[in-house]
Amino acid sequence: MGAARAEWSNSRLGASHASRTEPMPMPQGNAAIRYRKLQRDCLAACENLEQVAQMVVEAALDMIPAADGAVYEMVDGDEVVLTACSGTVSGFAGHRMPIKGSLSAGVMFSGKAVICDGLQNSCPATAAACRRFNISSLILVPAIIGNRVRGVLKLASHRPFAFSSDDLVTGELLAYPLCVALYAQDARQQRNTSASLHRRLQAMFEQAAVGVALVDLDGRLLRINDRFAEIVGRDRRDLEQIGFQNITHPDDLLADLANLGRLQRGEIDSYTMEKRYIGGDEAIRWARLTVNLIEGERPEENFFVSVLEDIGVQRRAQEDAQYDQLTRLPNRLSVAEYLPQVLAQSSQGVGVAFIDLDGFKSVNDAHGHFTGDECLIEVSRVLRSLTSSRGMAARLSGDEFVLILPDIVEEEFDRCTKAARTGISALGEARGWPITASLGSVFCGGTDRLDAAAIMHLADERMYAAKRADKAARNHWAPSSESSGWF
Repeated sequence: MGAARAEWSNSRLGASHASRTEPMPMPQGNAAIRYRKLQRDCLAACENLEQVAQMVVEAALDMIPAADGAVYEMVDGDEVVLTACSGTVSGFAGHRMPIKGSLSAGVMFSGKAVICDGLQNSCPATAAACRRFNISSLILVPAIIGNRVRGVLKLASHRPFAFSSDDLVTGELLAYPLCVALYAQDARQQRNTSASLHRRLQAMFEQAAVGVALVDLDGRLLRINDRFAEIVGRDRRDLEQIGFQNITHPDDLLADLANLGRLQRGEIDSYTMEKRYIGGDEAIRWARLTVNLIEGERPEENFFVSVLEDIGVQRRAQEDAQYDQLTRLPNRLSVAEYLPQVLAQSSQGVGVAFIDLDGFKSVNDAHGHFTGDECLIEVSRVLRSLTSSRGMAARLSGDEFVLILPDIVEEEFDRCTKAARTGISALGEARGWPITASLGSVFCGGTDRLDAAAIMHLADERMYAAKRADKAARNHWAPSSESSGWF
């Protein structure tokens, strides 16, 4: 600021309009009338900064008789742009000047209005510029928004020591309309930015490849996109009138609500879970749900953002890998996953029964493989009926099946295994198939030390023992801690 620094010894400072605490004196007489007109005109045009600036520099010459020129410089990076000019400096609008080394730089640094006198006798650079435009005195007033100087209003006179302290105050008053216009310009740009952002967010919301829903704290779906409706298999208009609880599979609802509670209590930032939705056609839809809590200014303004990914294809592939393609019973892989879980979680006993069909080869030989497949499907229905409320009936391979019944007492397990044998025999008699069942069972009480692989191995051995002896064999057994490696 070398060129500017020399002038400050001949400067008189005022208080900036941003920092002034005492009431500012208002103009009197004709100046007051002119200022009120300026206020009205600027208010009408407040969103047009260039127009307001031109009104201000023209009014300045009427309100401060000592001034014969006025200019408003708007800050643009490290330069100022002469936005509006009047009087002796007319015709320079649009010119740019560097801030560094200028008189304006000092005002921007201090944030204070200032009168500069004796400019033609100051440092060479400033003196040359002032002599060129015949300027001996200047009033410089910063236009401040927040804590940032956005521009400088300059009032010039050819006479030395032309301006009084009252003129300085009037100059500060003239800066107010500029500040209002700057504020209006910022507000307009912010509105435009917000509107543009809203349009982009709206497009992202509607065109997202995932389902998105805004959900209130009671679970009501405030807003959803088309993809969300598509994933859950519902009409979009219907969904926006109901809560997510109404479309969630009952077996997944408690876990979902528990996660929401933890989210609201601040125990977690978000959660992800795989859950089932019930479509409008009552079909089950699988989705991966991710939920975040968005906090408003007040707790009642909080809401959830739910994002859904369709995992139906993955779940079907997983089911295909874990289910027998012919009977649609769980397969050996499912048994290996399920049995350890129920052994760890069962509050009572767990019964496991191995079942092998006797005479099945004769069905294939006599009637062909199509009938043999039909026989296996019908046997699976008999076994599935025994696990309709709990447990698992699975096909291990060929004509071998297994029943797993958790949370059961020994007497009830005995009844179930007997029902399996008699049911298969009755099926064979009804269809003319020479089939019966050899069955080997293991019952583990709630206090037994349990090992899934060892239990399966022993049930398998007992089934073959029963086949050899042509009778069912069942003994209460406490499994060892050594696994047979059946899985």
